[in-house]
Amino acid sequence: QWKGRTGFATNRGRALDHVAVSVDDLDATLARLKQEGVKVLSGPRKADGLRSGFIEAPDRMELELVEGQARKP
Repeated sequence: QWKGRTGFATNRGRALDHVAVSVDDLDATLARLKQEGVKVLSGPRKADGLRSGFIEAPDRMELELVEGQARKP
């Protein structure tokens, strides 16, 4: 419901709470985005064999950056 809202609300905790995209170099990408003013929500971490980090998009959607998962064979 949009009544009374003045901006976007976070999507954390909803049915679709984030989208993931692949990057070649997670550390460099997070550093560049942070330098450009993007809010980094969590730094590089490793879980289940994947390195990832989270940023907040301009519309407050949570985006996951996953290192190297979309490489072509």
